[in-house]
Amino acid sequence: MMPRRKKKEKYIHKWLREHPQVRLYLTREEHAELKEIAKESGMSIKELVLDALRNAGRLYNKGRVAGIRMALDIFIESPREFYDLAKDRAQERGIKDFEPMLFTVPCSVCGEPMVFHHQIPKSGVVRKVLREAFKLWYHPGCKKKGRTEIT
Repeated sequence: MMPRRKKKEKYIHKWLREHPQVRLYLTREEHAELKEIAKESGMSIKELVLDALRNAGRLYNKGRVAGIRMALDIFIESPREFYDLAKDRAQERGIKDFEPMLFTVPCSVCGEPMVFHHQIPKSGVVRKVLREAFKLWYHPGCKKKGRTEIT
């Protein structure tokens, strides 16, 4: 008995496998608008869509960087507003009892800053030490006799 021959794959099947289809349904108005933009740009609709996809990542990153810079400006210029925004955002995300923390203390050996924040594994210990160190401090509006003032 002779071994069976493998059927040769047809060109169209190979081409379809190597060129996956992406389908998008548009209204007539949306299609006309897309067609007009492509015409004005001197591109085919496919070229226009591919160009938009390639630029989407770059534009996303550009917007992300701008947003981060805006947040940093708020942090620098208005730390209390930044604190409130961070607390609100944590609440929106369903994070309960979130307490933001970010400060530095110089290392007692090399003098370089040690950065303490709410995500370090020992943040609970750090908070406990801070609460003990600042237990006699208060807001200016909460002034009590014999206590150190904090703003």
